[in-house]
Formats: sequence, structure tokens, C-alpha cells
Amino acid sequence: MRVKTLIAFLLFTPVCYAQPIQTPEKNAYIEIMGREADKVSICEDDLPQVKFSKWDGEVSLTIKSKNTGFKKPIFSDNKVKISNNKQELNFYRFDEETFKMEILVADKSKCNNVFQFELEGWEDFNFYYQGELTQAEIDEGCKRPNDVIGSYAVYHKTKRNHRAGSTNYKTGKFCHIYRPKWIDAEGNTAWGILEIKDGQYTNTCPKEFWDKAVEPLYCNDTFGASEQGGTQTTSENYVDGSTYTLSEAGTGVSLHGWFQDESAGAHTVRMHLYDDENTLTTNGEAGEWTSEDTDLHEVSMNFYSSPTLSAKNYIICFWAESGTYSVKVWYDSGGATDGVTDYNTGQFSWPTGAFSNEARLWSVYCTYTPSGGGGFSGAQIL
Repeated sequence: MRVKTLIAFLLFTPVCYAQPIQTPEKNAYIEIMGREADKVSICEDDLPQVKFSKWDGEVSLTIKSKNTGFKKPIFSDNKVKISNNKQELNFYRFDEETFKMEILVADKSKCNNVFQFELEGWEDFNFYYQGELTQAEIDEGCKRPNDVIGSYAVYHKTKRNHRAGSTNYKTGKFCHIYRPKWIDAEGNTAWGILEIKDGQYTNTCPKEFWDKAVEPLYCNDTFGASEQGGTQTTSENYVDGSTYTLSEAGTGVSLHGWFQDESAGAHTVRMHLYDDENTLTTNGEAGEWTSEDTDLHEVSMNFYSSPTLSAKNYIICFWAESGTYSVKVWYDSGGATDGVTDYNTGQFSWPTGAFSNEARLWSVYCTYTPSGGGGFSGAQIL
């Protein structure tokens, strides 16, 4: 059994959606993750690194091994591979929304269980750690997948929302870096410990697993292009929202969010802008949405009457009416005051003065038309 498992491990070949394009001018392999304009540059200048670019190349984040002595990269078995005498790094597109960096160790005696990388461009992003759900979140019905526990949601510090006629940054989420999983030659597994801090990216294989692991062993560090949060809960009987800063005056066009009804047509969802926790924005209510199916939708709701917006803080809120079933909504854990919530069972009588802060970055955003230069900013918006 061990021999069969080892052979299967060594011959594993991922689904290849398209062979990476080799670019002589940059001496790199180019892939796509998410939108056509979002590029992944692999092993540029023959270095052990991967560079993620988003929003037509406006911003990028590079992850580079701190090890040295790597040979020239090659393309084999649908992967871009680069190696030294300690490890092999394999890079490949797993599906339309996901990219993987695989760490392969054939001889544990040549390295230890801690694998370190350095980040370039990290100063432009907030890295929000997604820990275990609290008991209160579990009781609420929140669901966080195992690979999201111990992961990082990566948001740009200033680019978010949609300035009409310009790039649509939506939630401002750049990518999601999922919790890595280590696998040995016999198929034994263990979750890796991922830490991202001050430009350093560290993947640690648990020592107990490392010591017992049968060689070769490998780990998949997974990067997702999803623009919505990685944790699911329901909206019924709650008004929730996230705070943002508008750095210029303008006119509101629409509000947006990700919603999924558990039963087609069972609920109506509405959205509203708030000036602050005590004041509804004048003309800030957006049109309602009722699902015709049980699929996940990125929903757009136009304002009934376009609100005039000033350069200041606003809160984007959403609310699903009560019913037999629930409406699923998404968030990432964020800063302590990034979100607001209020338990309210009324029928769209929007509350004021009753919100509590919560550490959630809700998957919502706004489209607006500016009346001058500038745009949305601040670290507290989805």
C-alpha cells in the first residue's frame, strides 16, 4: 500500500486550464487567476517567487523564498518547477479562481520544518487573520471552512468600491491565502501554521507531524481570487453593515452585496446608507432584491433617489426580512470596529442609535459618481 501511495503521490498532475505563457522579456511564466486582467507572474528572472497582480496591474504582491541556490525553472507536469538541494517549489493554476504554490521536501535532513518567504508590496495591504469561530459565532450559525480557519484575508488599504467609469475594486479584497495542508507519502495530513507579519510569510509544518512524516512530503499553499468574505452566516432579524470613508463629494448610484436565499422567493433583502450609527443618509435606501433561485448572487440595488454624498464616513447596511428560511451572507474577520450590527425583527423600519460594533468586514460595496477628484479610502470597508 505504501509503494502504491508513493507512486500516486509522485505522479500527481493537476488539472491544467491553460499552459502558462512564457515571456522572454521578463523571463517569467504568466498565468491568470480570477479575471482576465489579473495576472500571476511565476519565477520572474529565474527567481523562486510568484507575483500576483490585480486590477489591471495597479497593485501587486510578490512572495519570494528566502532560500538560495535555486536552479533555472522548468515547466513539467503542468507545473512551473524550481528547486535547490533542500526543496522544490511547484507553481500552478488549480482552477479558475485558485492558484497553488507547492513545497516539496524529498529529504527532511537537509532542512527544518519552518519555510520562510518574504513579501514585496505588502505595505499596501491589510492581512486579516481568520481564527477559530467564537462560541457566540457558532451559536449564531456562522460557518467557517477548515481551510479558512488559520488563513488570511488580504485587503487593499485604500482601493475599494466602484467609482463610476473607473476600476471597480468592489470589496477591496485582493486575495485570500488559505491555511496550508501538509501531506506525506503515505497520505497522512496535518494543517500547517501560517503566519504573515511585517512582510514575512512563514509556513510551519507541525513538529510532531514533521518528525513522523514519510518522505517525500509536500504542502499546498493556496491563493484564492474571491472578492467576497470567507465566512458565511445568515441575515434574518439582523441589520449589519461596514463603515467606510468617502474622500470626496459625489452622488450615490447603487449598493452591492453577496446574498443567497435558502428558498427561492422566500425573502426580500434591502440595503441602506447611514451617515453614522444614529442618522440615516437622506435618500440612502436602495431597491430591494428577491431571489428567484437558491444560487449565490452578487446583487446590485440602485438607490430609489440618488443621495448626495459628502467627504466623510458612511455605513453600508443590509437587512433580510424574516421568514421560514434564511438569507446567507458573507464576511471576513477584521478590526474591532469594522462592522456594526443590530438585532431587529421589524419589517424594514431602519433602526438608529442601536448598533453595536463587531469585528467583521461584510461583503458589500458602493458605486458612486464623483463630483471632483479622489475616491473612497480608509481600511474599514468591504
